[in-house]
Amino acid sequence: MTFKGNVFLSLILVALMSLSSTSFASTHFNKQISEYNQYQEFNWGQCPAQFNTTDKQNKCSFAEVPLDWADPIGKKIEVLVAKYPARGGVSKGQLWMISGGPGASASIAFPHVIEYDMADIVEDHDVYIIEHRGIGWSTELQCDWRDYFNPQACFDAQHEIWGDGLFEFNTTNAARDLEYVISKSRALNWLPSYIYGVSYGTMLVQRFTQIAPNGAQGIILDSVLPTTNFGADMYEENADKVFTQLADYCDLDEYCRSKFVSPVNQTIRTTLTDHFAGQHCSDVSIDREKLQLWSMEQISRNDKRALLPFYSRLARCNADDIVALKKAVTFYKLGGSTFILRQENNVPDEFKATFSGPLYDLISMNEINLVKRSVDQRRLFCTNAVVCFTLADHALSAKYQSTWSERYIGEYIYKRMRHYMPLIAFNGTLDHATPIFHAKAIESSFTNINQRFIEVPYAPHGVVFNTGVKTAGEGICGVDIMESFMENPWTKPNTDCLNDLTDHTFKLAIEHSQEVYGEDDAFGSFK
Repeated sequence: MTFKGNVFLSLILVALMSLSSTSFASTHFNKQISEYNQYQEFNWGQCPAQFNTTDKQNKCSFAEVPLDWADPIGKKIEVLVAKYPARGGVSKGQLWMISGGPGASASIAFPHVIEYDMADIVEDHDVYIIEHRGIGWSTELQCDWRDYFNPQACFDAQHEIWGDGLFEFNTTNAARDLEYVISKSRALNWLPSYIYGVSYGTMLVQRFTQIAPNGAQGIILDSVLPTTNFGADMYEENADKVFTQLADYCDLDEYCRSKFVSPVNQTIRTTLTDHFAGQHCSDVSIDREKLQLWSMEQISRNDKRALLPFYSRLARCNADDIVALKKAVTFYKLGGSTFILRQENNVPDEFKATFSGPLYDLISMNEINLVKRSVDQRRLFCTNAVVCFTLADHALSAKYQSTWSERYIGEYIYKRMRHYMPLIAFNGTLDHATPIFHAKAIESSFTNINQRFIEVPYAPHGVVFNTGVKTAGEGICGVDIMESFMENPWTKPNTDCLNDLTDHTFKLAIEHSQEVYGEDDAFGSFK
């Protein structure tokens, strides 16, 4: 899950660059609209460039759906549906891919992974993508990028367009969109359907199971967003706990452990307290907020190896470390320099913004906002945290809260639920956004032996496609497990590949170590 309102600087840049993209792109492709009728097959045409696979085998349709599913004869909007037909020519089932966010476009990764990372599945399954309502090539919610720091202006602009219909861009209606397009895809030829959701997509898929308990034959949840006892304001706390887990893993690794005085987590936190009190390594000047923000960016990456070398050198602080740290402070911009937000005004005609800020704000503030933290609570937490946002981020988050929250309610929001259809849920132990200590709560919703939670050591957010194996020529472990599940959802999937996962390493590449620290070993060494 992405947290725009609380976001660290790099994600602010991504959002701004997306918001600067034109929302009125000219359509230079054969756009086909499928009228609202679940008993008629889709009208398939070309896909916009962002949804094309390089082999151009996929096709797209723009399905008309009700803005408000409680008023099916009322105003209609469009949702983009892309289909990659089974390569073998004969399909034995469907796999639907549901992206995260909320507000993130499915075009960011799904066309690529379908074509390159799912060879066995796409051989005999049709693979579909649905772009959530409110994003990109579906009927879009988008504000002027200049209103990023003025949420009230953004809200007012959207409400002027949609009125209270704005609040129909919610998870329940998106789940009903999914139910409808699956039904429409099977109008002429019923095939078993499986649904894969990642991050916020897991919440949407779980909502789907509530409104359509027989709507699919199995679901795959990747990095589980809890449906209750969770909130966007917990992002910093969760990320800081994952940093502790990373430090604990360092204690278990011979190489990493040799670079610290154990226990690693305690050493790092004591070092930071002493450094910012002026009692340790005072020759190195570091801006605390920038260090916390950089740490947030690094813990949020799939590859987190850049984090611990900096803290190892800061804790040790010998003469060589001081030289190396000064280089790193310059490289990572952790000193007193000013960072200027980049702006992008001109984009290709066929490019749509890959992130909808208004959709994120609307859903996160009304459906992922149960546990709240005040600005003072967050400031106090950051006093002793390694990983945090800035005080300015906290203030901006509060503005988003006051503008977008408490706009709608729903019968499923923040409610405990029960699962009945076959299910597998994946979560990594180094997932900062949907951390495993929250994600495992889904097990309490299981009702039968065909529902399983799979914990993947060292894995980041987005497990399924980030589980490489050591054996040459083998596939991606998460994809292999997903395929095994789809072959027979009523039996335990083959998870043997979890014993062959690529070994986790803390070592940075020599080239990167030289670039940042001027030495081959980013960690340096005790003298």
